Amino acid sequence: MSDPERAESPSASARSMHVAHLIPVSWPEVAARIAPLIARVDRDVASVQVLALVPTADDVAELMREVSALGTAADVRVAPLAAPRRSRRLAAALTPQVVIGTPETVSALIKASALSLGAVSAILLGAADELERNEATLEQILAEVPAGAAKLLTAATATAFIDRVMEQYMHGARRVMAAPVDASVAVNARSIEVRAVSAASPAAALGDVLESIDAPNVAIVPADARRETAVRAVMATLGFGVDSKLVRVAMDGSTGGAPLVVLVGPPSAAVLAAMLAGPAARTIALVTTRERSTLAAAAPSATLVTFAPSTALSEAAMEEERQREQIRRVIREGLPSREMLALEPLLTEFDPLVLAGAALHLYEQARSSARKQSEVRPAAAPSSGEKPRERSPRGSPPSREGGFSRGPRKFDGPPREGGFSRGPRKFDGPPRGRGPDDRPRPPRDRDGPSSRGPRPPFKPRPSRPDRPRDDR
Repeated sequence: MSDPERAESPSASARSMHVAHLIPVSWPEVAARIAPLIARVDRDVASVQVLALVPTADDVAELMREVSALGTAADVRVAPLAAPRRSRRLAAALTPQVVIGTPETVSALIKASALSLGAVSAILLGAADELERNEATLEQILAEVPAGAAKLLTAATATAFIDRVMEQYMHGARRVMAAPVDASVAVNARSIEVRAVSAASPAAALGDVLESIDAPNVAIVPADARRETAVRAVMATLGFGVDSKLVRVAMDGSTGGAPLVVLVGPPSAAVLAAMLAGPAARTIALVTTRERSTLAAAAPSATLVTFAPSTALSEAAMEEERQREQIRRVIREGLPSREMLALEPLLTEFDPLVLAGAALHLYEQARSSARKQSEVRPAAAPSSGEKPRERSPRGSPPSREGGFSRGPRKFDGPPREGGFSRGPRKFDGPPRGRGPDDRPRPPRDRDGPSSRGPRPPFKPRPSRPDRPRDDR
């Protein structure tokens, strides 16, 4: 253990096999606490002897990484069970002796008869205060564990759920509390800028921080050996060697008066006290979301604020993250089967990452083209303040600006050359519809015989002279 702790150990609790560590969540610390349990694993027994339950699949990967680094786990078969389908095949092929998994996955494997807990001698509930949502599943798993198995629990705070678990499954458990905060740390107020990082890549954001601030001298304080290795790997890629005077690693918290201090993970109380004892410096912490509360508990007087890089870098990073989130959303909604089938022949020629980059490039081109078109359309449309165009009376169209105007139409001029001329209109001829031989007919007697006599023989009507039409 990195820091001294105080244990509440009455006589009954001292004889108990169960221990509850009420400490901030830190997977290196959790791995160190279950190292004695793993050391007692019988290598000749092909069954699960130690079971560790953690809240999420990411926690499974983190604890697996820390346990694998333990010397006591060199000859032990450890299986991370985070996904039901993959874990079922893994459990059948590996026959693990130590299992690290989530309650959902372990419960599903037990129901499928793919995992047996009859030989478990010790069980760990890591970050138990976050397992409350899995309380029903947790009860089913603990019912499968032998009653004589030792139970180990870690939690940041003693919640009502923790009290129920300890009363029901860990009777008389010994409580190990975190060491009290050093007095110098408790009163030393300092602002710490927090940058959230991934647990798998704790030092990946180091380059962005150094580029954004550009301090002449930087001290980096890793929380443990694993983070130190990650920090040195990133420093090598950035061009800073082991003996660099610009950026140096200070595991013990001795910053040497550097104007910029970067914490990679929450430091221990002793390291934090040594760091705060030096001159004031701008402090940035690269921690996960869960480790933010750990840092707040380790430095209660410090003010935690979100790290804000330079505007250009921040906007570029936000835009890239928005694109990644759109891709995640598409994948969550369902795999794009047709698109995957279209790209599959290209896998023989290019790396999948290159294909994804080319597809993203085409997407950005299409989006840029659509944005330009949307900007052009409003410019072509009339503005809201412009008056609508007035229509002119029929027969006299308005002239365009700078164009040709015909003026009013006239009908009293000479005829067009080669055209048809009607000549002057005349009104002194016979009425239309009456010929010269037309005579009035006598009224027809509908009741008696016709008074007209026999019909005369047919005689063709003479043709009418041409008359001008009444042009109305």
